[in-house]
Amino acid sequence: MSIRGAEFHAGAAQRFACRLRDCIGLLAALLDRPSADDEPLTLGAELEVQLIDVAAQPALAYEQVAARAGSPRVVPELTRYNLELNASPLPLAGRPFSRLAAELLSDLQQLRTAGAEVGVRPVPIGILPTIRRADLSAAVLSSPPRFQALNRALQAARGGPRRVCIEGPDRLDLLSNNMAIGGATAAFQVHLRVPIRDFVRAWNAALLAAPLVLAVSPNSPILLGHRLWQETRIPLIEQYTDDRPSQRSDLLRPPRALFGLGWLQRSPIELYEEDLALFAPLLPETAATEHPQQPDTSLAPPLHELRLHNSTIWRWNRPVYSNQGTGHLRLELRALPAGPSVPDMVAEAAFFVGLILGLVPEMKQLVSRTPFEQVRAGFYRAAQHGLAAELPWPAPYGRFPQLEKAADLALRVLPVARAGLLAGGVDTAEIDAWLALLRERVERGLTGAMWQLGMLQRLGHRRTPRETLARLVDEYTDHANSSEPLTRWPAVTPPTRSSAHKR
Repeated sequence: MSIRGAEFHAGAAQRFACRLRDCIGLLAALLDRPSADDEPLTLGAELEVQLIDVAAQPALAYEQVAARAGSPRVVPELTRYNLELNASPLPLAGRPFSRLAAELLSDLQQLRTAGAEVGVRPVPIGILPTIRRADLSAAVLSSPPRFQALNRALQAARGGPRRVCIEGPDRLDLLSNNMAIGGATAAFQVHLRVPIRDFVRAWNAALLAAPLVLAVSPNSPILLGHRLWQETRIPLIEQYTDDRPSQRSDLLRPPRALFGLGWLQRSPIELYEEDLALFAPLLPETAATEHPQQPDTSLAPPLHELRLHNSTIWRWNRPVYSNQGTGHLRLELRALPAGPSVPDMVAEAAFFVGLILGLVPEMKQLVSRTPFEQVRAGFYRAAQHGLAAELPWPAPYGRFPQLEKAADLALRVLPVARAGLLAGGVDTAEIDAWLALLRERVERGLTGAMWQLGMLQRLGHRRTPRETLARLVDEYTDHANSSEPLTRWPAVTPPTRSSAHKR
């Protein structure tokens, strides 16, 4: 969400908070309308992409590539070597995943054509392995005022550099004084719109499903030459967006990037009230127009302050309000990484959406016998260990949730995802094709992260660490741009814990 400027006057935060309270009340009235239950199921997505040069290093070329692509769906991201593709929203009924795949493939081809004119290649990958510390300075931040203002606000709130510490097979420990480190990451974010009567159950279903879907989808195992978590984006984003003063980081409130604090009970309004209570405004820009008014049945209010505050709280599942038409609320599923290929990402989206819809009918009972803390802990185990993670899943009445290996659990609940997609009106052939792709990958024990680590081990014997990482990114980019799913890429040997590649 864009803002007008990057500087805020004294008292702006207090005025912003007052307007935000009004927005929350207005949204509650909007969601209470009978027509809110008539919302159709829709699917949307955002794909973040890295730009690399001929040496497989980050290319500060967003402006040149975007200008040549000439598409309104191409928008800036955090740094000048990132960009985002906004896919068109689609009805879930019919063949939405094939339509989404076709659009993403077309947009990526457009980016490849535009990038070739300036010696740049787009690559969808969770974390770019060739990122160097020099690529994480404030000089690489994008120019839009939003990113500059966010960077200053986080610096001011923290009162000093933020320590980023992540342990995996290797250990990364560094100080970060700006948001540019977030440019190392790229996500594939899925949007799901459901009727308001189903929102609470769908939200809780998304929380329950997120650890499992993340476990089958990691693609971010290497940062600054260090082998860390299977999905290193998760701890990295949580740490670099943390605005708590370092000496008080374990007190009072959670970080701004979070899995959640508990199951949703009655209304999505609880999420916005929680965010208002816990998180100070980072971008306290009030709307230039008059104070929000009561909802009109034919025109949705913009709720500028609510949307802006929500955009600075990075829940792994996040509610998103849109004032298009008469207004609606949707789920933004933010945990999945970009890549490795369009078919892989779309298959993950089908699995995630199907699980949510398949769990909704039983979600009230599942919440009552599933401790939230177990699910949250499972989310971080999934990010650390991928398919090898042991995750909790609801058990029959009277039994505590059982831990199950993610790979086995994913295969066991595929019928739940299939039933959910059928209930959502997705064509049978469409469902079977995309879930079969995911099934094959899980049965082979294959993820983008495992492929990268296996290739790193294969390539590293006769090269320097920097040469190895560049060759890895070249190989990955060639296969990702071929549009072939990961199961059709060259087979790699499962990695061992030896041969660290540090810079």
